[in-house]
Amino acid sequence: MRALGLVTIIIVLCTPLRTLAQPSDTVNFEHYVFTAHPLDGGDGVFSMGAALTILPQPLTEYPTPAPMVDLHWRLGLPLQTSIYGRAGSNIATTLANMGLMWSFSFGRASVGVGVSEMYMYGNITYVDGFNTVQHRWATYPMVAASWSFPAFTVSGRFEVEYMTSQVRTIADQTVTTAQDQVNGGSLTLAIEQPFWKNTHVSMGVTLNYSRNPYQAWFLFNTFRDKMFYPELFVGFML
Repeated sequence: MRALGLVTIIIVLCTPLRTLAQPSDTVNFEHYVFTAHPLDGGDGVFSMGAALTILPQPLTEYPTPAPMVDLHWRLGLPLQTSIYGRAGSNIATTLANMGLMWSFSFGRASVGVGVSEMYMYGNITYVDGFNTVQHRWATYPMVAASWSFPAFTVSGRFEVEYMTSQVRTIADQTVTTAQDQVNGGSLTLAIEQPFWKNTHVSMGVTLNYSRNPYQAWFLFNTFRDKMFYPELFVGFML
């Protein structure tokens, strides 16, 4: 019964996407934000949705969800380059990321390489009994690849996280600092497709492998081992 229930849920979730999608041999990449396919200069795409990170053990006693409003965007530049970025917040953790990617395509396949810079600001001074803040800067070299089907596009992106600076304070007193270290890496898998009229949807998962997850900065991590944790996301593009 559990297996049957799971299959039923998957069918219910997938059927609207398959039904509402408009299969076509011509893919409109102006509506896709994760694909490695180059955008024409001046074209842009914006995605708004949510991300749900499952904070890993041993940071927490049991896997704990950490939701976040999630925004992604991409702007095409000349010479098959594009600017891409992300912004997200759940009040306790706020981040902004921006980078440059060069890409090329051949047939239905696309490949891209790039690098981005992220700033993260953590603040839980508004919680009674806590007065801690963190600032973090990190650089993310990445490679990306995509394959376009008539009705949807599948993309993968591998990033290495190089933390250039991290400062945590309690009541204006610095308690921990770190700089210039490889913090981990991540693999993002995304599916993007038409959803309804001019609305497109992106959904996927980021598989993280890190010793210091920025989503869990406030847990005062003392573990030096790298930990695995997933981040699920969905976004809509108009």
